[in-house]
Amino acid sequence: MSIHLLIGITMTPPHLTLVSWKSADSSLSGWERPGDGQIVHFLHGNGFCSRTLWPLAQQLPSDWRLIFTDIPGHGGSARPSVGMPDWQGMARSIADQLQVLADGQPVQAVGHSMGGC
Repeated sequence: MSIHLLIGITMTPPHLTLVSWKSADSSLSGWERPGDGQIVHFLHGNGFCSRTLWPLAQQLPSDWRLIFTDIPGHGGSARPSVGMPDWQGMARSIADQLQVLADGQPVQAVGHSMGGC
């Protein structure tokens, strides 16, 4: 693993802001880079967190809005009080989050492993 990848994962890039989203069913945390261009949503693989995808932010145009979500029980997102949600429950939480954040605009998705399903 290169030192650049290690730095990207362990240090918060200055252009990302910690954010949290709440819905009736869940509370999610993640990171966001504001922008007026395309909206791109990053979803990490099972057992990881959104920080693993941060290095990709530097490769995209600076005016794009980037959203990095930690799925329930990962990264900064709280573990549900009653067990972990099933895959459909996680997908519902993410869809609810994006519906609010995107406000009807199209969203490009980037996923790794489970996050790419």
